[in-house]
Amino acid sequence: MSKKRTRKQKEHAQITRVNTQLGYKFSGSYNFEAKNEMANLSARKKDLGSVRKELYKSLGVATTQAVTMKNGKQATKAVCEVCGTTMFKIGGNK
Repeated sequence: MSKKRTRKQKEHAQITRVNTQLGYKFSGSYNFEAKNEMANLSARKKDLGSVRKELYKSLGVATTQAVTMKNGKQATKAVCEVCGTTMFKIGGNK
């Protein structure tokens, strides 16, 4: 049988897993201030922006185009001004 982990070991494993999933690399403890700062970037921008999972930061979009999908729903198609990746947001024509 395997040995039970202590509470401290479980907390450390959880913090490491969360940091890995979010793409944060912190030395030491989990930095909640940095996470909140990254989350609030898009709220402070006035122009249309999107959050890409690969970059985890707010990006402005170079061009936007209102489109209607096959099922009749409205959507917005945009191109990232940093890397040129196409982004698609359903219901984003507001």
